[in-house]
Amino acid sequence: MLSQNLWKALIAGPQAEDTMWDVLTNEGNLDAEQLEPIKACYYKQMKPTVSQDQLVVLRAKYGVRYE
Repeated sequence: MLSQNLWKALIAGPQAEDTMWDVLTNEGNLDAEQLEPIKACYYKQMKPTVSQDQLVVLRAKYGVRYE
């Protein structure tokens, strides 16, 4: 489920990313040390694999409004 939420945040954009980190911290009870490997994977491995053109297509496919 975490990976699914990470991909959804990637498609939805920076505001969704910020919300996701807040939820993981506050509701998931993860501290900065626990969250760091997840963030590292997200920013270094997941995010670079999707181009801006691909994001546009994914946002259209899933009806995500991005401003």
